[in-house]
Amino acid sequence: MKRKILRTLPLLLITLVLAWSPALADDEEPEEFTFRIINRSNSYFVFKLLGDEKYTYEILPESSSKKKVLEGEYDYFYEVCDGDFGGDVTIEDNDIVFEIFNCLIQPVPTKFVVESHFDETIEIDMTGPTQVAKLSDDFSINVQLGNNRFDIDSGYYFYSYDACDTTFAGEIQILKNGTTKFRLTSCEALTRRALREAFGPLDPVKFRVANRFAVDIDVTLIGPLTYYITAGSGISRTQVVAGTYNYIFAAFGIRYEGIIEISPNGNTILTIPFSVSSTEKM
Repeated sequence: MKRKILRTLPLLLITLVLAWSPALADDEEPEEFTFRIINRSNSYFVFKLLGDEKYTYEILPESSSKKKVLEGEYDYFYEVCDGDFGGDVTIEDNDIVFEIFNCLIQPVPTKFVVESHFDETIEIDMTGPTQVAKLSDDFSINVQLGNNRFDIDSGYYFYSYDACDTTFAGEIQILKNGTTKFRLTSCEALTRRALREAFGPLDPVKFRVANRFAVDIDVTLIGPLTYYITAGSGISRTQVVAGTYNYIFAAFGIRYEGIIEISPNGNTILTIPFSVSSTEKM
């Protein structure tokens, strides 16, 4: 289950797990819950909670403190990193954490572009900023074909999405200047990338089929890529990716198959039905 996050200001990450609880009866005493403040800055500041009860905390630099707070709705105020900040928070469980980042790495609102090459909508799960993974913001974005622009806080994020029968995951840094762009590559391009890694460059080379029959012959090549070639009588020319292939064709009820190495120099020729050679000329 993903946590729901209340985020109010660039300096502040509030992780809030919302839990349903029945309304207090008139004679029921309010509960106390643990309220945690993590100060990752090198600044001392005073943190105030104002509601039915009032709380004031002195927060030391680079420290963490836990306090007991009566449940209820509060306004908060504090000054840190040369800024005044405030907002509201509901205390209703033990999972509320205020995190004040280091003044030098504080998240700031920025832009994020995702370029998708998929026709269908892709859902990307995002977790971040990941300076503190356990306190990070979990959410999803829906990405459609083309460029998608999102408002997001700067920082490091973990991402994951499902496509091409695979789950892709990794980490990305969202820059403060709004120039970060993430590309979702199509399944076809991913296949070509894998083939390049396995077989080298995928630039096509010349390949010839010499058909000595007077009828068209359908030739199948299965290798780095799959090709279906209709070879007319004489010499047919096409372009394929160099590499090792299984070839299959049938002529007058006889099935022919074998292995052919298509050379990067473009001199390979398949002769039907007599021989396979990279040097034979007609």
